[in-house]
Amino acid sequence: MKKLRLFFITVIAGLFTSPAMAALPLAADVTGGATVDNDSPIAMIQNLFSSGIGTAATVFAAMIILGGGWHIWTSFGESREKGNWKNFAITFSIVAFLMVGGVVLAILANTYGSNFA
Repeated sequence: MKKLRLFFITVIAGLFTSPAMAALPLAADVTGGATVDNDSPIAMIQNLFSSGIGTAATVFAAMIILGGGWHIWTSFGESREKGNWKNFAITFSIVAFLMVGGVVLAILANTYGSNFA
């Protein structure tokens, strides 16, 4: 086990310190010295919570996902006990539709919500 672990550590370290990795251009060389912050996770989170509408929509979508997951889980448990899977299928389809709709509305609110705030 120790030899296998040492092998993986050596392979992973070799991937990041190999001459091929050293020959790759740096980000500053590619962008001309400008830093690109739009792709960073911190910039994404700042943009996500830049307006109150986006924050509210994100919290609302998270509540839909957590509540929907709880309903699906309890419905699954009841259906497994009773052997009646029809109620589980109905619950799952309705909750899945609500989850997708809530996430889509949260994305739209985050995208276009700053126009109305």
